[in-house]
Amino acid sequence: MKLFDSHCHLNMRHFKDDWKSTYERGLKAGVYRMVVVGWDISSSERALKMTDEAEGVYAACGFHPHDSKLFRDGDDVKLRKLLSHPKSVALGEIGLDYYYDNSPRDVQLKVFEAQLALAKEIDKPVVIHVRDAYEEALSVVRNVGLPSSGGVLHCYTGGTSFIEKALSFGFYISFSGIITFPNADDLRESAKMVPKEKLLIETDSPYLAPKPHRGKRNEPSYLIYVLRGLANVRGEEEEELALVTYENANRFFRINYL
Repeated sequence: MKLFDSHCHLNMRHFKDDWKSTYERGLKAGVYRMVVVGWDISSSERALKMTDEAEGVYAACGFHPHDSKLFRDGDDVKLRKLLSHPKSVALGEIGLDYYYDNSPRDVQLKVFEAQLALAKEIDKPVVIHVRDAYEEALSVVRNVGLPSSGGVLHCYTGGTSFIEKALSFGFYISFSGIITFPNADDLRESAKMVPKEKLLIETDSPYLAPKPHRGKRNEPSYLIYVLRGLANVRGEEEEELALVTYENANRFFRINYL
């Protein structure tokens, strides 16, 4: 099976000494492609450097809501340059996080709006992080709009109460190792509601390691457990779902997979 980890952070300090061997373990586990996601300028630059060193690695560049307070005049120009790289496949991760509030909410909103507008201008798909702010995030998307290439709600946790509204915006929905957690029944119910053509899978490494590796540093080679959990929830064959999510990710990120 070919797998595509649509969201990981091999550019974090957790992989400082072994990101390349971690990538190679992923390859051996069938993870032929992965998107390494930035959260500010320097992390986005690291992600792009990795794309030059590993064929199956692509990058997303952007400012995470936690780091919105670090956004400075001129960063939009830097970001635009990073997004022009041929293996920079998305603007992200961007969005709103009202759980931790690591950046003031008004700043999060302003930077989210600015990055959405940039994505529309250059037509890059967006990778959106949302926690405890789903209605607010959709309000921003409603006002600013999505790029024609669309967006993904990564590491979806909105549950059944929100999924239909999210799908009405045309979002792809990405599921992580949380799908395997014992207390994630509402998430599993929401996973049943997503059309096949809108499904993505991810590890969000180094976070959210799936069962049976929960509590360990997560990595792309564990993506098979996310796939297995999602297939079990949806009553689908693993091989078929692997192909569907692989093709979906390549289509969303506009990568030639033939």
